[in-house]
Amino acid sequence: MGLNSEITNFIDKWKKQAVTIRLSIRDEDLRLDLISVHKPNRNKGLGTTIMKDLAQLADRYHKEIHLKPDPFSLNTDRLYRFYEKLGYSSSGFRGEMTRKLKEL
Repeated sequence: MGLNSEITNFIDKWKKQAVTIRLSIRDEDLRLDLISVHKPNRNKGLGTTIMKDLAQLADRYHKEIHLKPDPFSLNTDRLYRFYEKLGYSSSGFRGEMTRKLKEL
């Protein structure tokens, strides 16, 4: 199974859990454009589980993950702290955050 197929499966898997995800390959890395856990499923650890699942996918293919927390969110600081706890750091480009390749 290739990366494109795994991305499709990843999105479909979480769609069944009432999560909307937009994930693509850009410049040889993964780009998370949207992750939205629907209200009834929030605050149950689902977002953390999804992001750890995504990290495993990225590691299998030796890809960095890039994302940009929603600047219009009421909890932008909380989002940045959430992603930092998961190993993301500011890339210095318009609020973008990056999870670097895991050292082998």
